[in-house]
Amino acid sequence: MKIAAILLIVASILASCDATPRQLTTEEREAQRYAEGEAAVAACQATRCKQLDLDGNLLADFTVLNAMSHVEVLMVSRTNFVDLTDIAEMGQLLELHISNTGVNDLTGLSAFSNLDVLHMEGLREKPSLAPLASPALTGLVELALTTEKEDSIAFIANMRSLKRLKFGWGEVGSIRPLDGHPSLEKLSSDSDILSWQRGLLRIPRLREFYVGTGMRNLDDGIRQSLDERGVLAIAPPLVVC
Repeated sequence: MKIAAILLIVASILASCDATPRQLTTEEREAQRYAEGEAAVAACQATRCKQLDLDGNLLADFTVLNAMSHVEVLMVSRTNFVDLTDIAEMGQLLELHISNTGVNDLTGLSAFSNLDVLHMEGLREKPSLAPLASPALTGLVELALTTEKEDSIAFIANMRSLKRLKFGWGEVGSIRPLDGHPSLEKLSSDSDILSWQRGLLRIPRLREFYVGTGMRNLDDGIRQSLDERGVLAIAPPLVVC
């Protein structure tokens, strides 16, 4: 009897080890994301952190972040963030990451005149890019965005400090606004911008170039010209989060 009992216990332990963990329901996953978001905010408040990473989590009220004047890098990509006015008092931010969110109006970006880095790829509502022409954003050093064919990117010509630029999946109407750009060093694109590849030769400080699709379609003569200038034509893409 003792042996049988022991075998039964062992069998139950083995069965529990092999058991597939129960999958969370949609409601449970959402609750978990809210809990993780609140925990991240509380931890940042306690330590007066400089970087608050909420990527992938959820918050019931983003306006609570306005009181966190110590935060210099705010990451809210893939969250339920939708309104830039909710964080309008965070003018101290040096980096703002809002990719893959429901933001539908970029006018609020004018509140962030200290930004060096702005990542805003894949905005679900496809807001007008016109607010990027705000004088508050001319000091950007790094920009990642998604464009549609009808979107003008003329504002980039006024971003005289911009060194790194990435186009996400979309369609770029023209890269002519990059002609003669005084500081652009790295251009990375998930969109096929090779229809305007001759324009690459008109970016004087370009050092790295990458296109996620169609790289093989880069004209041999243009590739050679880029090589002669020391441009790395198949550079690692700009990492965006």
